Amino acid sequence: MRTGMGGRRPSGTTIALMLLIACVVVLVASAVQAATGFGFSLVAVPLLTLAFGPRLAVVATALPALLLASITVARDRTHVRWRTVGVLLTTLVVGMPIGLLLLRVLSERALSVVVALAVTSCAALAWRTPRLPRGFAPIAAAGLAAGVLATVAGPSGPPLIAAMQTMEYGPRELRGTLAAVFSLGGVLGVGGFVLTGALTDRAALVGAVAVPAVLLGWWIGNHLFERIDRVRFRRAVLVILIASCLLTVARAVSGN
Repeated sequence: MRTGMGGRRPSGTTIALMLLIACVVVLVASAVQAATGFGFSLVAVPLLTLAFGPRLAVVATALPALLLASITVARDRTHVRWRTVGVLLTTLVVGMPIGLLLLRVLSERALSVVVALAVTSCAALAWRTPRLPRGFAPIAAAGLAAGVLATVAGPSGPPLIAAMQTMEYGPRELRGTLAAVFSLGGVLGVGGFVLTGALTDRAALVGAVAVPAVLLGWWIGNHLFERIDRVRFRRAVLVILIASCLLTVARAVSGN
């Protein structure tokens, strides 16, 4: 794997601070997803983009996201709708190479804008939680969009939620089915990052060190799952996300 340092090697203090920030962000993002059923990448990617840039943010969150989804599937496995998982995963796989190509060819500035716009759009979609028309085509399109987003920008949940809204899933069915798609798709996503060289040593280090934060975040979020108003909590999170995305676009446009 490439080191991905991109210039002067950071000091030990800088690396320690980077890893601490990553752990805090992953902790919060894991708690949000465990409490609402989605939101890990929506929270983690824009915040880590502000700190470390979009490429590292997208790739480094893949390992913690995969672990979080696997834990959720193990907990909610009896609520998973596997037929829906199969349909969404099939089209998600088709979209992933498109996202990997964009991740490879876009500049850091262009990728920052893509990440910010993708997260903002997903946040708006999650806020409205629309229902797609019934039928195979809308669900397949949602899976395709999720595949592209997963490998170029991180968040892929909102298109999948929009597809599942047509099926009127309960909270545990939604959380478990989404987690099954995320876990199986996450394995493929990490494999794609490895094959294309996107998984640098630095991204792997950030992702690996943040893994313990996933466990604590899951415990906190799962404790809140039955105790909070998920609609209000989700909207509060989305407001924060939109603000962070606006900061990301501003930084990308200014070149800082």
